[in-house]
Amino acid sequence: MSWYKELTEPRLTKPLSAHIESPNGYLEVTKSKKAPTTSQPQHVEALKIKKAWEIATGPGEQIPMNLFMSYMSGNSLQLIPITMTLMLFTGPLKAIVSVNSAFQGLESEKTKQDILLAKLTYVFLQLVVVAIGVYKLNSMGLIPNRKGDWLSWEIPTHVSNISSRLLG
Repeated sequence: MSWYKELTEPRLTKPLSAHIESPNGYLEVTKSKKAPTTSQPQHVEALKIKKAWEIATGPGEQIPMNLFMSYMSGNSLQLIPITMTLMLFTGPLKAIVSVNSAFQGLESEKTKQDILLAKLTYVFLQLVVVAIGVYKLNSMGLIPNRKGDWLSWEIPTHVSNISSRLLG
């Protein structure tokens, strides 16, 4: 019966909240008529910049995986390589269009310049992924960059004078 007594009798004379420390950044509200201050600490700005750089370098972490996947999918004109190549275009282009929503809530007057640099880095790394897609299209032979790709638009040369030595 001692276990029942231990569980039912209160152990603490003070409330439990008196023994626990408040977390960082927590503003304790008291019952006084004074309103708590709403100024943010300086380290919040640094945390916003750090989070912006985490978002900006995210596409850079995917570049080795995209290179490996494009290598493994092959250069043949089949469904899987074409689908993998289209994914190298659609994802980054959508991310470039919605760059402001990716950094939403992080920009303030103090962090404006740092966030702008992070946005430019984000767009640059997305363009690197698009460049991988362009290289993949080139290796598949879908980009017309050779002379044979443009033969239908070339004007054939007509020889109007044939020398008698060549006929003879």
